[in-house]
Amino acid sequence: MKIVIGIFLFFLCFSQIHAQKCNVDSGFRGSRFLIYNEQRHLVKLFKNINELPENVRSRLYLYLNKRLGVKFAKKLKFDEGQYLNLEQLRKEFLKQHEGNVQLGAYALTFHFSDKSNGLKYYFTQLTLGADGSIKEEINLPEIAANPVKAKIISCKTALSIAEKHGFPKEYQSITFEYSSEQDSFIWVVTDNRESKPDDSSSGNNAILILIGHIFNKIAINANDGSVIKNIKIALRFNYVSNF
Repeated sequence: MKIVIGIFLFFLCFSQIHAQKCNVDSGFRGSRFLIYNEQRHLVKLFKNINELPENVRSRLYLYLNKRLGVKFAKKLKFDEGQYLNLEQLRKEFLKQHEGNVQLGAYALTFHFSDKSNGLKYYFTQLTLGADGSIKEEINLPEIAANPVKAKIISCKTALSIAEKHGFPKEYQSITFEYSSEQDSFIWVVTDNRESKPDDSSSGNNAILILIGHIFNKIAINANDGSVIKNIKIALRFNYVSNF
């Protein structure tokens, strides 16, 4: 267990150092389904979106164009997909079927870039039913209804804003996220010095608790640079499947 924690902390620190260069690689990727080794034979991994049934693919494109607009939808690059045979799962592992049925049959991962603003990649996922119906929305703003949400301030600008709010430049790391509360992209800057539960001197609006350690974080609206108060920031572990 100590080795696992050590490896995780190493990669966390590495990603923070990497992010300081404003070449941010962020978002969620990996397995979405709640399965174990015994059920892996029921999951198919695919790298080509054309492997989706035509009716599923058509409904997916209609959804993405409606939510994101045609222009932004074209920026999305398909990363990988997983198909879970729910019918067979129900027959072989009823308990696991009950835990997965609400997620649907397809988990699809996409990414996009905005390298001019310091975003190397942002990964995001959605899940579909076997008929192509949306089970879990994609973690991207409704850009079709509000195109300004596609335009983001740069990573460097976000770091400068955080510095003005008490996040010293030499201790900063940054990630790019989507806030469903704001329906906006946000830059999240962390002060990598360990903090205390009652430490509010940095003007932070959230804290991150990681394996008994506390770090101050600040969320910045990626559209207009405003600091977002009282936002929930969740740490997501990226799990890369072995399929």
